[in-house]
Amino acid sequence: MTELHPYIVNPTIILLATGLAAELLSRFIPNPTYLKVADYTLVLGTAGAILAVLTGNETIDVVATTPALLEMAENHKLFGQLTMWGAVVFTAMRFLLREERKNKRYLWMIVGGAAVAALLLFRTANLGSEMANEADLLEKGPKKERPIKKPEFR
Repeated sequence: MTELHPYIVNPTIILLATGLAAELLSRFIPNPTYLKVADYTLVLGTAGAILAVLTGNETIDVVATTPALLEMAENHKLFGQLTMWGAVVFTAMRFLLREERKNKRYLWMIVGGAAVAALLLFRTANLGSEMANEADLLEKGPKKERPIKKPEFR
């Protein structure tokens, strides 16, 4: 499961960021499409965040080969768990308080919750990127070109 972590994390970041943006847009520009986009992307992004934490916990043993990398991995793990719980709480809060949409206090709770969730999300991503760079896990240089197979017509 360790190899899956990078493949789970990147779509999760996109889903959560899109969901948070759609949620905020729906607060200021009343449009049911934004709410639907927020519904689906936040639920999928939260599920992805849970999977990312599960696969990431196994990845630490592979990446943490030096004391500096271990410290980076532990920070990334902490922020990953905070991000996951932030996504769970934010997504649950918006579904549970759906009837309170017109309430101004609720509006600012959503804006504040979205801001905290976004900060956690991007800090976690930044820590993971720094750790991958430090551990030399990122591919460097141009990728080898693959020969393009032309279809044969008969």
